[in-house]
Amino acid sequence: MGMFDTIRCEYRLPDACTATGFQTKSLACVLETFLLTASGRLLDAQGADTGLHGVLRMYTGSHTGPWWEYEAKFTDGQLVHLVPASHALYDEAGLLQRPSVPGAP
Repeated sequence: MGMFDTIRCEYRLPDACTATGFQTKSLACVLETFLLTASGRLLDAQGADTGLHGVLRMYTGSHTGPWWEYEAKFTDGQLVHLVPASHALYDEAGLLQRPSVPGAP
């Protein structure tokens, strides 16, 4: 088990998940708490806008309950894409996944 950061989520999720606390290893991993606001901004522990530009993964769950994992893409600090990880467009490093091309080597 490594270090992580926590995201408190006010943003409406795209499915039935009602959790408000998530973990992520996509940020600094220093046990800091961030807030994903209802308007789609990511704030740090002091309430300052992070201006994040990139992709992060956030997840929550337990061994006995459901596992919820999401991909969130931010452009100039604004959340522009939030989907379950099963529909992710980016890999864990934040790079765009390319669909395989039939007949390509």
